[in-house]
Amino acid sequence: MRLVSSLISLGLAASVSAAPITVEPLVRTGESYKGIAGEVIGIAPDSRINNSGQWTFEVVANNPDGSLAGRYLVAYDGIRFDPQVEIPFNNELSIRSPVPGRTASINNLGQVSATVGGPVFDSEGNLFGTRSMLVVDDQVVVRSGDTHTFGGAYPSNFLSSRSILTDDGSLLVNFDLFSNPFADEDTVIRFTPGLSEGYEQSVSLAPGLAIEDGYFVRSSNRVVWGAYDQNQFGDTAHAAVTTNDEFDTAGSILLNGQFVARDGETQLFDNGLLSIFPNRVAINDNADFVYLAIAQSSEWEGGRYTVIKNADEVVWVDDGSTPDLAGKTFAAFMGTHLSLANSGDVFWQGDFFDAMGARYTAVFRNSQMLATTDPSIEGVLRLDGLLSFDASDNGEWLIFDTESGVFRAQIPSPAAMTVLALGVLPALRRRP
Repeated sequence: MRLVSSLISLGLAASVSAAPITVEPLVRTGESYKGIAGEVIGIAPDSRINNSGQWTFEVVANNPDGSLAGRYLVAYDGIRFDPQVEIPFNNELSIRSPVPGRTASINNLGQVSATVGGPVFDSEGNLFGTRSMLVVDDQVVVRSGDTHTFGGAYPSNFLSSRSILTDDGSLLVNFDLFSNPFADEDTVIRFTPGLSEGYEQSVSLAPGLAIEDGYFVRSSNRVVWGAYDQNQFGDTAHAAVTTNDEFDTAGSILLNGQFVARDGETQLFDNGLLSIFPNRVAINDNADFVYLAIAQSSEWEGGRYTVIKNADEVVWVDDGSTPDLAGKTFAAFMGTHLSLANSGDVFWQGDFFDAMGARYTAVFRNSQMLATTDPSIEGVLRLDGLLSFDASDNGEWLIFDTESGVFRAQIPSPAAMTVLALGVLPALRRRP
């Protein structure tokens, strides 16, 4: 069994009580924010951050009189969508009281993709129902009513769609294009900038899509949770539920449309079995991929939560060896995001219980805890009300969504922390 995150260097780094990561607030609840007339009263999870530390996040705010203003999409360069500001939908209609979608994306050039929608009116004030559109900065990618690649029309409301924007301008986006009894929003479309104006469309994943050996996609298990990703070179990773005509149904991981992991036997553990979570997956620019699973083995009783990279690397397994989880009971993988840096470091979030039954959450890099809500854990960033996080492609920046605000942190590399550990430990040994 290969426990990559148990390398000696990381063990040394974890053994040193280094100062915790420091964060800076980007926005706080109960305070004003430039461009918002009232105060921020809530944070919507799923903020994103890029290699330069540029960000995008969503907040709920009120008006100066205390009434609800609505949701704002904010980026490093200002407010992108303001519920008080009407925006054009097309040449004839405009969206009043625009609502930003559930998630946005930011690439390493600072471009932001997002969905926005709401009631549309003509110039005379006549209502024409609700509409949605996907945009990259000021450029519209697709609107409600546009024809999709299967020949139908994009729905009036796709605010739950999640976009992933790469540096060349291409996107992966999920939509609810079919009546699928097993999952919603599980058709993933790739949009590629055309040679002239507009975007070319192709299917990345859809119910019924053939894979190999007679298998096909049954569903992608609400891919809005993050069950697909793409890198800067167009490689894709999908977590999906697959089946065949014999109803051999299993959680699966697909790399560029081909199986790389399925529920069942594994060589990672003695007499091992895996049960894959088909709801979160990530890929980096080296086409390394990471996913989440429950592992069983003849070495222990029951199942253990596991983070797996590629086909043969166990990044973390709930075997009781994580120092910060000593005396705790791991409960579940949490958050809506899983990140795989180009360095190979995996960032993930999980919940656990202490001995008294109190539940906490934490963000990890491999097996190293970086931030937690548990006040009893020392040497780790404390974030009350932690909701979710994102990590940049280079693994240098983190953004945290909490109940009290959005915070950004620049973190040292594991190599830098190892140097710190190697420098401190000999000094400790030299003490009389």
